[in-house]
Amino acid sequence: MAWLLQEKFPNAPLLPFVGIVTDDMQWIGGWSGKKSIDDVVAVLEAAEKSPLRPASAETRKALDDLAANAAKAVEKSDWKAVMAASKSAAALKGRATARDAIAEQVVKAREWAETELAKALESVKSGGDRAAVRAQFKKVAGAFAGEPEQKDADNGAKALDKLTAIESMSAEQQTAAREKAANDFDGSRWAAVFEKPVPKPAEPTK
Repeated sequence: MAWLLQEKFPNAPLLPFVGIVTDDMQWIGGWSGKKSIDDVVAVLEAAEKSPLRPASAETRKALDDLAANAAKAVEKSDWKAVMAASKSAAALKGRATARDAIAEQVVKAREWAETELAKALESVKSGGDRAAVRAQFKKVAGAFAGEPEQKDADNGAKALDKLTAIESMSAEQQTAAREKAANDFDGSRWAAVFEKPVPKPAEPTK
């Protein structure tokens, strides 16, 4: 414990040194020197809420159930349920191995969303079925409500609407409109949909 106090309070001039740690010596909080009652209470309250504290038996059971639900949801490609399990787990306090399992399922969910959005982008750029692309956006946004993936999908839908409107303009108007739209979506993947399409090579005459 002495080495940990030395690490957290190097060259501290005043006693006491107080450290709050887990059983495996992970630092939760502490203080050195004289502190007011309010300061001490603030540290203790923060320690009480620390995610490093071991979860209670009841919480571990709840997290195990959530991990099992998330695993089943992955098998069914029910990404909305995976994210719901993750949010429920985040609301619980304390460390438990089940959190790692839930995090692994969330990674799979986010990988699916990234794949879907990447495919949607390529489809728009290559002139694919836009109704299908809109369905992809809706599916991703629905599964990831309140997550960055929803914002990404919503931006994709807005970019597709903008592109459709631009394509109804005259050729002269389209150039400036594409440049402006690309600037509006700068910093996102969707700026790429406003690149000027490359003309298809003419078929050789027979």
